[in-house]
Amino acid sequence: MSEVEEKSKCLYHIYNNISDQIKFCDTKTGLLLTASGIVLGVLFQLFSNLNQFKKGILIMSLTTDIASIIIFFIIIYPRIGSEEDTIFYWGNILKYKKNEYKKKINLISNDEIKNDLIGQISYLSKICGAKMHHLKFGSFMLLISILSIGVFYLIICIQT
Repeated sequence: MSEVEEKSKCLYHIYNNISDQIKFCDTKTGLLLTASGIVLGVLFQLFSNLNQFKKGILIMSLTTDIASIIIFFIIIYPRIGSEEDTIFYWGNILKYKKNEYKKKINLISNDEIKNDLIGQISYLSKICGAKMHHLKFGSFMLLISILSIGVFYLIICIQT
């Protein structure tokens, strides 16, 4: 195998790994979004017939839970593709008819494929980084919401 083929193979591997990380992040986000919805339902059930202090704790929990839901929706919202005319991004491929795309693929050189792939790796890395950052922050907000429900129950137990 030539050095060019080895580098291309390595780039494809990196590209696929980043794509997989994005998929994993979206899957985790879906699960956490479900958990946030459950917490939201619990919060609405607890809200009736409470004094101001208890309502304040629940409002904090409600606020952080809604923030986590918004963040999770930001994560799973599809990103608009790269401005570059890349052969790898489905959004750019859509503008071609089948024969046009086939012709484009046949005319592209190995170096152009490598450069295109490097550009896509860079673009996907930025998307992945943003998703992971938001996932971490959304998870933190959900954790605060859940912990504040625990504090709420602790206060109820102490007062009874």
